[in-house]
Amino acid sequence: MHILNVKEQDFPAKFQPIIRRLKQAVEVKEVRDVMEIEDDFVKEINEYENRVNKQTHLLEEAQRQKEIALRNQEEERRQKEDAILLLLQNGISAERIAEQLNLPLAYVESLNKR
Repeated sequence: MHILNVKEQDFPAKFQPIIRRLKQAVEVKEVRDVMEIEDDFVKEINEYENRVNKQTHLLEEAQRQKEIALRNQEEERRQKEDAILLLLQNGISAERIAEQLNLPLAYVESLNKR
């Protein structure tokens, strides 16, 4: 428990009535107990908010990683298609490419029609 001695005179005049009321409230045990419960409640709310923020950050990071993985997969697919097109342009048959790369012939032929 912390004890804080506060003098009204240490604050601007417009805050002095508030300081006086707070000091009076602390002097009454029931009010002090309610204030402590309120402090505990605020602490729990802050802890909950921190947990929510942490989970939100983790979810956002997971989403970013997923997007990166999808971009990488798309880039790999494009590179594979470019390689197949290059093979086709160099006179290698679609059947042979499909057989060697274990791809459906229709897929290789669809690339050739582009």
